[in-house]
Amino acid sequence: MKYHKTYFPIFISFFLILVSNNLFAQYPGMGSFRTQQSQNFINRQTTNNLALLNHSRYIGNQELTYHIQQKDSVFKDFSSFMYYDTITHKSFLIFENKNFPKSDTAHRFEKIYSNNTLKISLPYVFNINGKDTEGTLDGSPNDTCWVFKVMRGSLRVYAKTTDFIEYDNELYFTNAEIIPSAIVAIQLNNGPLLQYNFENLKNIFQSDPSAIRLLQKKKFLKAIRKYNSDQIK
Repeated sequence: MKYHKTYFPIFISFFLILVSNNLFAQYPGMGSFRTQQSQNFINRQTTNNLALLNHSRYIGNQELTYHIQQKDSVFKDFSSFMYYDTITHKSFLIFENKNFPKSDTAHRFEKIYSNNTLKISLPYVFNINGKDTEGTLDGSPNDTCWVFKVMRGSLRVYAKTTDFIEYDNELYFTNAEIIPSAIVAIQLNNGPLLQYNFENLKNIFQSDPSAIRLLQKKKFLKAIRKYNSDQIK
């Protein structure tokens, strides 16, 4: 009898909760209320997923229109910011596949990494001799990012994003500034791409004391411009 006395109140409480839920569900308007609650949840999940992408965005990055060819030979034209995956340390773009509903964020928003592409390009307005000229800026994919040539000459400079780049002379800038953190590689003549760092630049500038002095003052870009200028003389 003690056993029944102990569990009987629990049974009654569970029964009352079950009945209350059923009555609540049958109350006029509760169906649409629950539907709205579900939609609100989906919207919050979508917002949260996109917020996570925004946290990975390069600071100050622009949304640009890209034309890419994937390794499966599929071509895609779409607008995207350039993102950075803090886990894999790779750049990626977001292709929005509108064949899927916005609630299906896993399929609607596809991450495209550089190592899954063969080509990348984007329309760009170049400033040549003070006149804006429309053209195409081509990039090359590698294992971690796309690289875009942003300085021409004997020593070329490549960046991982086209932000904060102003083209000035013959398609590539000479006096414009670029955020140094965007630069990822350099290339001497037709040699291999090298990491953009002090040691590699020092080795290249061995025969150019003026460029070395600028490099020692941490003026990397000025040193490169000086070196390129001296190679023409």
